[in-house]
Amino acid sequence: MKRAGEVFYLDKTDGKARAGVVKTQHGEVPTPAFMPVGTQASVKGVSPDELIEMRAPIILGNTYHLVVRPGLEVMKEMGGLHKFMRWDGPILTDSGGFQVFSLAKIREVSEEGVMFSSHVDGKKFFLGPREAIQAQIVLGSDIMMAFDECPPWPCEKERMEASLARTLRWAKICREEQRASGTQNLLFGIGQGGDYPDLRRKSLEALQEIGFDGYAIGGVSVGEPEDLMMAAIDHSEPFLPADRPRYVMGLGHPDQIVRMIGKGMDMFDCVLPTRVARNGTACTETGPESVRKPTWTRDEKPIVNGCGCYTCTRFSRAYIQHLIKAEELLSTLRRSGRPGLLFWQDVGTSGPASLSGGIGEAEKKRSRTNMKIEAIWMAGWPLMMAPPPADGSAPPAWVQLLPLVVLFALMYFVLLRPQMRRQKEQEKLISAVKTGDRVVAAGGIYGTVSNLKDQVVVLKVADNVKIEVLRSSITTVEKAAEEKSAT
Repeated sequence: MKRAGEVFYLDKTDGKARAGVVKTQHGEVPTPAFMPVGTQASVKGVSPDELIEMRAPIILGNTYHLVVRPGLEVMKEMGGLHKFMRWDGPILTDSGGFQVFSLAKIREVSEEGVMFSSHVDGKKFFLGPREAIQAQIVLGSDIMMAFDECPPWPCEKERMEASLARTLRWAKICREEQRASGTQNLLFGIGQGGDYPDLRRKSLEALQEIGFDGYAIGGVSVGEPEDLMMAAIDHSEPFLPADRPRYVMGLGHPDQIVRMIGKGMDMFDCVLPTRVARNGTACTETGPESVRKPTWTRDEKPIVNGCGCYTCTRFSRAYIQHLIKAEELLSTLRRSGRPGLLFWQDVGTSGPASLSGGIGEAEKKRSRTNMKIEAIWMAGWPLMMAPPPADGSAPPAWVQLLPLVVLFALMYFVLLRPQMRRQKEQEKLISAVKTGDRVVAAGGIYGTVSNLKDQVVVLKVADNVKIEVLRSSITTVEKAAEEKSAT
């Protein structure tokens, strides 16, 4: 394991939030960092040059997918992943453990690893801790991930304990294989433990005894409710070393990134920016929008006003819609993924640049500001995840209406329902007013009720001084003295 200063150094901290730099063979990675996902040696619809334009400091590849296709022999002949995809920046590769246990069709798990059949053509492969490290060395990734077992959720504690024990044994083998190879590639260990705080602690303490260049929180965002997911991260955070980079695997919703930064996490990844673009949804400053909306047909504006990406500086919404409806090949390259990726980069990497006045406080303000944005984005979530029609036509009416339904539901529960409750309480209060009650009306008028009419109340505000006020203006009622004494 390299010394802390050779791998990671902190630039500034504020509470748990932090900004730093991860040092790799292909350059430095400022943190917090969002990593665009290039699972199969490509970030879908985005070229390496455009990734640089988008300020992506590092990208992510996946060992499982690259072992299955094009294969390690091809990758070795092509000089590794950097040369293969013409990307000169840092690359992190997942070990493939998650995919082996979630995608592969047939699995035979042993202490040595997993025999599985490819989800592409059924061809058999074997991947274990040694093979995963050897594969990542061939790929030439700057940051390798240890091979782990990621149980599904929910998982009984006994099953989780057995899985964690195997993951820790494999982690030790991964570290030994890395040292024996002499590679300069960094290696991160992956903490597991599911919903169990004691297992989360045990996992990270054992990984630190082995010694890794960085540490990841795995086994989150695997189907569990968000409160359990956040609890697992909270249980893990105290046992992550402060002098090493911290990576939360698979979390990348904008609001989650903001919260993770506030919890002291450094690195994040997610397929969401390019996935929603492939589904024909654009990431705009006001939330997700369907590219197929009729209003886009003659819209000359870019997807995002003021966005400096290639798509927004050159193409109109009308042209993007045309490409997608016509199923032109250019649409796969000029879809709305660029402004979406820029949005994620701004959320995930703005710490070092813009939070010099206090990272933690800035993130708190950002979280508060983000609540409105979050409501907009969550309202559009069904639309973002719905698959596009095969014929390129507009999505079904119910898909287009879902965001509106969710927005109306939010307005009802957040605004209308509380207002209706207050109105009912006011009506109940007014209907109970009797002669002799002391009341306060709008404008601070205070007096004793001397007479009641249909919509008007006569108040005695002083000796020989009476005024009329509307019943609806009454805000406070003090019951008559005889009624108080009776109670």
